[in-house]
Amino acid sequence: METKKTLKLNDSCMISVVMPVYNADKFLSEAIASILNQTFKDFEFIIINDCSTDHSWDVVKSFSDDRLITIQNEKNIGTYPSRNKGMKIAKGKYIAVMDADDIALPDRLEKQYSYMDRNPEILATGTLNNTLGEGYEFERPLSYHGICASLLDNNYVLHPSMLIRADSIREFGGYDEQYVYASDYDLVCKLSLKGMIENLPDICMTYRWHPDQITLAKRSEQQRYADIIRQKYQIAIINKYRMTTIPEVGEAETGHPDIGRVLGLHIMGVCINPLFQVQANRLLYNTMSNLHESIPLCVKRGLIGICSGLLYLMRNHFIERDEDKTLTIFDNYIMDAVMNHREGSNLDLEGIYHYMSQRVIVHNRRDATFQKRIEATIQKLSGILKKPDDNILKKKTYSLNNTVNKRLTNEIEVVIINWKRNENVVKMVEAMREQTVSCTITLCDCHPSNEYALPESTLQKIDRLYRWEHNLGGYNRYLPTAGFDHNYTFFMDDDLLPSRKCLEFFLSAASKLNDQFGVLGQYGRMLTPEGRYSFKEEFREIGLKEVDFIVQAYFVKTGNLHHLLRFRWEIGYFEDELPEDDLLLCSSLKYYNDLRCYLLPLDESGESLLDNRSMRQDFALCSRPEHLFKRQRFIDRIIRFGWKPLNLIQN
Repeated sequence: METKKTLKLNDSCMISVVMPVYNADKFLSEAIASILNQTFKDFEFIIINDCSTDHSWDVVKSFSDDRLITIQNEKNIGTYPSRNKGMKIAKGKYIAVMDADDIALPDRLEKQYSYMDRNPEILATGTLNNTLGEGYEFERPLSYHGICASLLDNNYVLHPSMLIRADSIREFGGYDEQYVYASDYDLVCKLSLKGMIENLPDICMTYRWHPDQITLAKRSEQQRYADIIRQKYQIAIINKYRMTTIPEVGEAETGHPDIGRVLGLHIMGVCINPLFQVQANRLLYNTMSNLHESIPLCVKRGLIGICSGLLYLMRNHFIERDEDKTLTIFDNYIMDAVMNHREGSNLDLEGIYHYMSQRVIVHNRRDATFQKRIEATIQKLSGILKKPDDNILKKKTYSLNNTVNKRLTNEIEVVIINWKRNENVVKMVEAMREQTVSCTITLCDCHPSNEYALPESTLQKIDRLYRWEHNLGGYNRYLPTAGFDHNYTFFMDDDLLPSRKCLEFFLSAASKLNDQFGVLGQYGRMLTPEGRYSFKEEFREIGLKEVDFIVQAYFVKTGNLHHLLRFRWEIGYFEDELPEDDLLLCSSLKYYNDLRCYLLPLDESGESLLDNRSMRQDFALCSRPEHLFKRQRFIDRIIRFGWKPLNLIQN
């Protein structure tokens, strides 16, 4: 029999606390009281009794509070179906998760609500916790990317500490009940793939370890479901962040959970933070060091999964090792097992077939005998599995010395100036770490006072730091030119926030032009036929569009930057305290090598935009009254020197 105590129809609240109960009478009173005594008051508390056989229902009924809504299930349905049931009637903008054996500290809801209200891009937050009982402590990551990396291994967000935007969790249909004892892990993974989640640095929960909780009582079943969720997440996040120049991963490459985690960390290291690659290499070393002869010959948690993942890592140059030298010892072991196969033996023949089908396609293998062994193994597997082998054995196209498909790692050095818009720079560094193409971030830090200093957390995410006190405006970005050593340098103003595929789009355009360009950008200017400078923006078109100048962000071939320094000296351009950096760059490249400026083609998806979100514009040089005068004076100088704009009328 189900009973409810409901609010009036027109009642609403900010937070709905949802807590299922099953045989928790030892701890339940403390858990309920900890929610009712919160400093934040605008909530409803939905308690679902899942047919407890102890005195839990009596404990629930002993509390009287207008914010309580109680439900008695007619039969035991489980914790996550009960949570879903509670969420269906929840009226709050946020869903607060709570367990019947834990304790919420008094300011838990207040701290979480306040943080999420100030940060609308955050979908969910967890918190740190104290622990009661003889359990083990987790080191919980705080940042979004730290959580994403940790989910490659397990769920390091304390589920009963979570506050989630109700519309976000409802978008997934609540908890996926098929995972029974690990649905919280699945939910956190889905939230992290959809948007940002974080752990607050405050201890807001007391988590209780005891023999009756799901975590201990159903450990083996929970692990089985967690393995499924983990692999699904590993595949999703790798394919989300991977560059388009490398193939997607699947179940084979992530078959061994540690190798799937290595792959994920490497991808995140390229796109977000190189420190993840350090973690990946350490984990790979430990995994390979702990291999033993008893490891099964299968994809799932077996040698085939490890070898499939290693093959992906090497062929896409995440690790630089000789493929044959690394894998031959394992291949011989696998091939011996296949050739000695007897019906009923415990071999993952499908997994081995998939792996060997990849290993055979090498056209310059030096050891012909080894190649023939692989082919013979595939032929035997084809016979057992009744698969055709002709197509595979003809497909010897992969080169061990392949450079065509080598991933573009650190092709680009992004140069950012920090002067008086440090809040913008923090966001830009984050955006650069989320690019689908990796980059080196160089910071020219020339702010005038501590008021504009960057936080240490941002400084740790950059790769190169230059500091000086004398301010040259936009020209600051050129001072470390002798140290720029990547194929391309991308100079960015500090009031643009690029989308995830911005660098990838620029790199693709440079490749299509065979590097025959001066400057690429998304914002351009044209002089009038009379040679006058105008702030009128030139709009991008379906194809490349040539303009006189690129402004705000300029992508150049690094080897061409020496023309800028030479041009400045030859035209004698030293009277301006804040030189015209963009005009100088564009005009110098065209003057010496006829290298033109182009606006990139339109990108209808918006994934490559430089101005994904507008940021602070204060202190901009273009807002100064003398700006147009200075630019025109520079243009008059270079036209007299012999530089020719596109539309100039010749006198």
